[in-house]
Amino acid sequence: MKLSKILNNFTCLILMIFIILTGCSKNNEPEKIEYQVLFQGFAALNEFNQLSGATGCLVFTSEEDWTNFCNKYFVCLTSVVTEINNREIDFQSENLVFIYSLGPRHSYDSFTDVKYLLKEGNSLTVEFDNKKETKDRIYVLNNESSKNSLTKHAVAFLLSVKPEDVPENSTNFYMKE
Repeated sequence: MKLSKILNNFTCLILMIFIILTGCSKNNEPEKIEYQVLFQGFAALNEFNQLSGATGCLVFTSEEDWTNFCNKYFVCLTSVVTEINNREIDFQSENLVFIYSLGPRHSYDSFTDVKYLLKEGNSLTVEFDNKKETKDRIYVLNNESSKNSLTKHAVAFLLSVKPEDVPENSTNFYMKE
């Protein structure tokens, strides 16, 4: 009788440990998010108001924030995105994820793509498909030291995602400065 009770308790303990470990491992795995590419290429920054930092991934949940950001940093981007996609952005059914990289020397080739947009905890990250080989590249040299070269160009990707795929407490939300 005691042996069967010990085995029963041991089995329950093993089962509880298995459930806890399985649940924790699933919560720590990044989740791939579906997206649609709305823009991919270089974007000229405002000469007198430029982004700080070298790389970023920002989420926009409202037209007001998106317009504010573009007016401040990328003046023509809202109209270009609308024209390229032949449609307006509908913030009721989509959020925007803007990914940029800015530095003294950037290359962009038309074969570089976003491989995955990942939800990891309360943040979104991007993984690029860098394995494609191409000899055709466009380089932009952003002269950081010249006073005569105020315009800089960032490599930019704009993705449309479903609002429910963005964590409610995401660290990537755009905050007005």
